[in-house]
Amino acid sequence: MIVERGLPCLGPITVAGCDARCPSYNTVCIGCRGPIKDEANVSGELEMLLRKGYDRERILNLMSLFGARYKDLRSLIEGGKS
Repeated sequence: MIVERGLPCLGPITVAGCDARCPSYNTVCIGCRGPIKDEANVSGELEMLLRKGYDRERILNLMSLFGARYKDLRSLIEGGKS
């Protein structure tokens, strides 16, 4: 898993189909296909990444690239809980 290489990964909350380009190029997963609508555990993903030591602002910025329109993510970005 890319997280084990010290890079955050939004894969668990992202729609499939990107062919895992980020891990293939050893780069940060930015969730390029957007969050899984109505199924993504955004708060769980954020908490897991925070426990791994990633900066909250960095993670929220990554999540907002392709997911800012989703209600759960918007709530987290605005400082609330989903």
